[in-house]
Amino acid sequence: RHLNAAAGMLPRCSGAPASGAVGRLGPLSLAAGRGGTLAACTGARQQSTSAPISARWLGAEPTPPYTAAGKLRTGLRAISAPWNDWVVEPPREETLAVRRAILNGPLAPSVSASDGSASTLEAEAEVCVLLRAYMPSRFPNTPSLPLPSAGGRLSDAARVVEEDLVLLRTDADGTATIVAATVLFSFGGVREKIGTPLASIHAPVPHYAESLERPVNRVINGLGVDKGYARGNWELRRDGDLVHPSLHAPGSKGGLHAGREGLEPHPSELWLHVEHQTLRRLPESAHVLFTVRTFCDPLPEIARAPEAARALLARLKTAPVELLRYKGLSDEGELKKICAYVELLGAGGGASGVGSSELGQAAG
Repeated sequence: RHLNAAAGMLPRCSGAPASGAVGRLGPLSLAAGRGGTLAACTGARQQSTSAPISARWLGAEPTPPYTAAGKLRTGLRAISAPWNDWVVEPPREETLAVRRAILNGPLAPSVSASDGSASTLEAEAEVCVLLRAYMPSRFPNTPSLPLPSAGGRLSDAARVVEEDLVLLRTDADGTATIVAATVLFSFGGVREKIGTPLASIHAPVPHYAESLERPVNRVINGLGVDKGYARGNWELRRDGDLVHPSLHAPGSKGGLHAGREGLEPHPSELWLHVEHQTLRRLPESAHVLFTVRTFCDPLPEIARAPEAARALLARLKTAPVELLRYKGLSDEGELKKICAYVELLGAGGGASGVGSSELGQAAG
């Protein structure tokens, strides 16, 4: 009931291609995808040359997060007060409606969990207090729901921002452990991750242990309250659903892993998902807050930002093979078609101005 009500509030975006399989959540899945692309599509109707939000943030990352030799790197850049790079875009009511519907409904335990310890509850309340003060000053023209001045939970905070929120506790031995999380868009299996060290959670990421584990631990343990870090992440998906696929079917992955219908659409039917991730130390509890803001747009729209198309192409061509497989790009033929299409977009092939014959040639 809650899910369908939220879906009914969301306007359809006529500027975007049809989304993929709706899945078990019915209208909510489609609504979430439309909510995710609403800002970009609305902007496109107002000004056809405006770049979609996902492309803007992908283009903001100076280099791919791996070397030419295939070694992963953190890709972190420093952020600090007044923390304009913490919550980077105003929340959209259409997307918040989806978040609230899920958090108010029977699926809430699947996306929000906490170890319930006193220190964790203090940290959760601190996040609410921080956002209560931060959001009106950061986005004065964007109304938001009031947050508790005391005793708030992470799930309360997640109702007023589009960011997924994760709290980490750092122990004396340097281990960073997830103690609370409210995550709807960026990853699944939230309950299973509570109490798990960060290194164990990232174990499936190719080359993480040898390339990133020590640098990430060093960054997290060295965080002060006056400086944080931000980085970007990307993946391609077969539909525009902002909600993580695991909410449709537990264990499902994001990226281009086989879609719910097992389809392999033309590259022009794919969607670009870009994440803006941040890390900062909370001043009172000393916990570390990890945030993930997900942006989603139809892949053809990055033609309006050729530099972002070229940045995506560089990542597709230079990423380690294992990392591409991790993102679901295991089919060499499909990868070549996607690269050819993205190269065309980066060369100025407009989102709506590329002829079908060109598309066919670009896609092989």
